[in-house]
Amino acid sequence: MTKWMTAALAALFLALAGCAARVEYVPLTVSCPPVPPLPSISAQELQPLTDDAYRRLVERELRLKEHIGQLRALCEEEGNGK
Repeated sequence: MTKWMTAALAALFLALAGCAARVEYVPLTVSCPPVPPLPSISAQELQPLTDDAYRRLVERELRLKEHIGQLRALCEEEGNGK
């Protein structure tokens, strides 16, 4: 390649690079989802459950509440909490 072609390609590249539009990212503000209403279960309805099934049900409930707490903490951290 000659010096003239190299200079022309460099000038073309610089001219085209200057025409590129600047992309600006703007964070979206989203609101946290509300805590879903959970159905209540009476003690009489739980009577037929085995102890093992009852423990799993309690563990499931605790994990759900912990997850909701983590979501709430993240939402408050982002400034979108109530």
